[in-house]
Parts: sequence; structure tokens; C-alpha cells
Amino acid sequence: MLLLLAAGALTGLVMVALVNALPLWLVAQHGLPPDAAVIGVSLAALFAGAGLGRLAAVAVANRIGTSRVVEHADPAQRLRGGERSCG
Repeated sequence: MLLLLAAGALTGLVMVALVNALPLWLVAQHGLPPDAAVIGVSLAALFAGAGLGRLAAVAVANRIGTSRVVEHADPAQRLRGGERSCG
């Protein structure tokens, strides 16, 4: 469970880094003005791609089962093939 939490936190960290670095990179490296429309379009494309990727991941998880998508953190539990109950 802790591994899943860490993966979620890292995913959020990567998204925050990209959202903050992309406009700075476009301005510094490509010489765009800070209020250029292409910056907003780039951020919109980033968020749209992230949303579509998450929807695709959910579709894959529903199709093949979540136990194949999210591995058990406890190796002994993986060998037993058991599912951990919540609650």
C-alpha cells in the first residue's frame, strides 16, 4: 500500500514540475513572450494527455484486472495469491 502511495505522490510531483517548468522553458529557450498563447495551448495539451492517459490506464485495469496492474507490495502475499482487504 505504501508503494502505491509513493507512486501516486511521485506522479503528482512530476505533473507539478512539468506544469511549472514548461512555460519557463518555452520563454527561456524559445524566446516566447511570457503571455504567448502557445504557452496556454501547450499546458492544455499536457493536461489533456495526462487525462487521456489516466482514462486509458483505468480501462486497461478494468479489462485485465487490477491485481495485474498494481502488484502486491508484500512478496509473501504475492506468493500466496491473496488479496488484502481494506478496512
